[in-house]
Amino acid sequence: MAGDMNMVEAGLIDRLPARDDLEDAVDALDEFKMLTQLRDGWRDMYPDRKAFTFTTARSESRIDRIYTTDAILNASRDWKIQPTGIPGTDHWMVSVLASHMDAPTMGRGRWAIPRHILKDKTFMQYTLKRGHEADKELEEIERVGRTTDKNTQLTWFKYKTDVLAEARRRQRIVIPRTEKQIKELEEKLSEVDNDLTLTEGECLEQSATISADITILERKWFQDTRKETATRNRIEGEQISHYWPSLNKENKPRDVIYALRREEQGLDANLFADDTTVFLAATDDFRDLQLILDEWCTASTAKFNVNKTAIIPIGNAKYRRTVIETRRTIPLQYGSSPYSNVLPAYLHIAGEGEAIRILGAWFGNEIKATQIWAPVIEKIDRVLDRWAKGSPTMEGRHLIVQMFAGGMSQYLTQVQGMPTEVEKRLAKRINKYIWEEKERNPINKDTTYLDIKDGGRAVLDISARNEAIELMWLKRYLTFGPDRPLWATLADSLLAKNTPATENGIPVFIK
Repeated sequence: MAGDMNMVEAGLIDRLPARDDLEDAVDALDEFKMLTQLRDGWRDMYPDRKAFTFTTARSESRIDRIYTTDAILNASRDWKIQPTGIPGTDHWMVSVLASHMDAPTMGRGRWAIPRHILKDKTFMQYTLKRGHEADKELEEIERVGRTTDKNTQLTWFKYKTDVLAEARRRQRIVIPRTEKQIKELEEKLSEVDNDLTLTEGECLEQSATISADITILERKWFQDTRKETATRNRIEGEQISHYWPSLNKENKPRDVIYALRREEQGLDANLFADDTTVFLAATDDFRDLQLILDEWCTASTAKFNVNKTAIIPIGNAKYRRTVIETRRTIPLQYGSSPYSNVLPAYLHIAGEGEAIRILGAWFGNEIKATQIWAPVIEKIDRVLDRWAKGSPTMEGRHLIVQMFAGGMSQYLTQVQGMPTEVEKRLAKRINKYIWEEKERNPINKDTTYLDIKDGGRAVLDISARNEAIELMWLKRYLTFGPDRPLWATLADSLLAKNTPATENGIPVFIK
């Protein structure tokens, strides 16, 4: 689905100045996406990047979008927003290169030692014997020192190579009984079908008999495998363990190559300082900070990505506007140096309503933490859909909701807060997922939130979870003494400064 949507889902990053669209419109699109399993492809590829398709003198927005299914998204690349060059159009074009779904050939993957070989006594004896030999070689290397012909890496490589070679050799010898019988019957069937000495009736009779035997063995093998899987799933399934998540994790093929060449320039350095935040006073000079950073980078061999550096002015609206217009932290006055307190031209200064991402949260002036949640909700939808394919029970769905609907939203809620409308959308998804997409639920959601001992299912109450996060913030704020966080002292100053006039009688030290 592609076109001009005339609205955005993530108003915080898809509009400039940032603003929220009508909640009814956003909810309607959200319902349609859930129904059709569509994702915002460009935003999925660039979750934090800002780009716009429609620009006016006063605003910019990414209202032109392409929505795809997960299957198409996995085979797509080169998502771009660029001008069309067509006269008369005022929108930029969103484009994507989608590969044909049948283009790549999926192999069988990397070879792994079969389970029945891992249980083979002869193979295990060889592995232990070879391991003791390798251990002695390592002790000898530690005693006399390593050389180019005798070192730890070569010893480990030789041990691993020998073990894999022995596993392949045993695999050709040790074949599971049923598999061996099927293979022998298939060879016999091939001989019968190609035996010219048999009459047509004899060939048909023998062929039918052998085929029936193969079918019986195949069914037996399938039923045995099914019982084994069901037994293990009964014992280990729907538990927070390695087994259950491994069944539901996204299985991405390792060697499917849709494009060999990347047009982006390669990295010149592989060590970066990420999400570094520095607070400067108005009297501080950015050039001094740049000298310190350059010296630190030289010593540590790290690199600051100067092109991504952004400035967020702090102060009243008039001061912020002055900084943006003059690119100076202190206005130029008579007698002062014209080169002091100047922000270099290569630095981006965030305007009013523009959000900057820092450590997973969004900061800026005159912004609202509302529809930045759209990418997070989409990610939760994708994970819940994948885990639903395993047909989990209600107990399993309760654990899935805890792990993903709760886990994927907890950090952003703690640092940014969750708006009420987003809380309602997430609670609706949880309730629908718990009851397996049923239209009418036999038990109200408040009952499912109760503990199991109280007759509930201990389902995540997202509203109560969010209140608990707010209470933890309050608890840290009310912690007095040497362990009190620095931000609480700053909050005290802001609260005291903004005390209503009706409370002027309160002593300053209490404020």
